[in-house]
Amino acid sequence: LNGAAGDVQYFIATEDARCDHRRSTWTPRRTCGAVRALESTRAQAPGSPMSIRETLQRFDAFLARSDVPTRARLSKAMDVLHRAIDIFGVDGVTFSFNGGKDSTVVLHLLRIVLAKRILDTHQVAQDQQRTARGAGSVTTVTSPRQDFVSADIMAEAALEAALSQQLQRVPVMYFDSHDQFPEVRDFIEACVAKYTLGCHVYKCSFVEGVKDMLDKLHIKAIYMGVRGGDPHTEDMEHFSPSSAGWPPFLRVNPILRWTYHDVWNFLRQCDLEYCSLYDHGYTSLGSIYDTVQNPSLWRSGGGSDDGEGSEAKGAYLPAYELEDGSLERCGRQKKARTTSK
Repeated sequence: LNGAAGDVQYFIATEDARCDHRRSTWTPRRTCGAVRALESTRAQAPGSPMSIRETLQRFDAFLARSDVPTRARLSKAMDVLHRAIDIFGVDGVTFSFNGGKDSTVVLHLLRIVLAKRILDTHQVAQDQQRTARGAGSVTTVTSPRQDFVSADIMAEAALEAALSQQLQRVPVMYFDSHDQFPEVRDFIEACVAKYTLGCHVYKCSFVEGVKDMLDKLHIKAIYMGVRGGDPHTEDMEHFSPSSAGWPPFLRVNPILRWTYHDVWNFLRQCDLEYCSLYDHGYTSLGSIYDTVQNPSLWRSGGGSDDGEGSEAKGAYLPAYELEDGSLERCGRQKKARTTSK
């Protein structure tokens, strides 16, 4: 079953379902789980929300000015997404979205790839119409898979509408746990609303949720925001089968070879949204019990603990200020649990 909130579809797996795939209960809701209203949450990068046309222009400019190794990693990520769609179709690959920076990069790359495919199809249709009308020779337009494509060939409203339709076809998985940062949940909800994602929300283990998605939607592959250096990625490729003990599916890892700085250069130079926690010293997000601000980003001030004096005691720099990417996970530490009501 699905419920609607505006143009947004939510598929909520309730806790009593236990994701046992035998007596699952699916409940349509007007908000994404038992959380705050979408209208009050907007965690975004600097700058106002951009149209997909502006995003494409920024991405093409970013790609053009990048050095050769960076451009190769960007192009590879795009190619991996194109290949996954070619093989399985737009609605044949689930996107596992957790609100972290890497997962957010995959979301934005997927938007860009889908938009470029729409423009490519539109350009081909225009060329065919010219040929059918006997307009003479037709200028060959390079496919956006290999080169830049102008978003001006299609009306902005039409492009936005077509992209929204394509994004709604992509099944999105989101695991809503009790120990998640509220800011992460808020950001996920904002993305679901803004990009009209078909969001399947689970309150069970990742393995159980994946099995449920594969069984119900007959999905064969999952987009993941995995990067080299993450735990258990030593033997992974851009297309890798699931591990032993998991349901059989293909992991699609478009940013597997990206560096920490690739992630932030992409998000910031393209002026794309990301979770607000990254602006406050967090560099790798886990649960509220095992994630703290990265100590490498702390900068002392000259004031007292309460902020009195000429300066405050100090502050954490944003995640994108971390110079040594190998220190990305230094904020993953166990915290003492406290009981609160």
